[in-house]
Amino acid sequence: STFTVNTANAGVGDLNVKITNTGDEDMQAQVEDMGLGEYCVTYLPSTPGDHLVSVMWADQHVPGSPYRVRVLGPPDASKCVISGDGLHIARPGWPAEILINTQTAGRGDLNASIQGPQTNMELEI
Repeated sequence: STFTVNTANAGVGDLNVKITNTGDEDMQAQVEDMGLGEYCVTYLPSTPGDHLVSVMWADQHVPGSPYRVRVLGPPDASKCVISGDGLHIARPGWPAEILINTQTAGRGDLNASIQGPQTNMELEI
């Protein structure tokens, strides 16, 4: 994950970034000085869960710091919830609605296909 910090109008100081995972373990953050008071911060979370990102300039938290970041686990298709009348019955020439709720399944792409006697069925996602 990457974010930028702009300190151009913050006066003289040093940037300090501390990232703590759910087990209170500190994680390494790479801070790159881009010049003109802009810094690029990169970190690689190793575990899912809430993390705290503390960003300090001249030993003071910047506005909003510490930030709570939710690190998501891998996608889990078994957590998708599928519903709708189109799962059970459909009529030729009429739309058949199927709802797919992926809110708790994690990040990922949704792909769907319909198999039937026709090979050119239209599908909207």
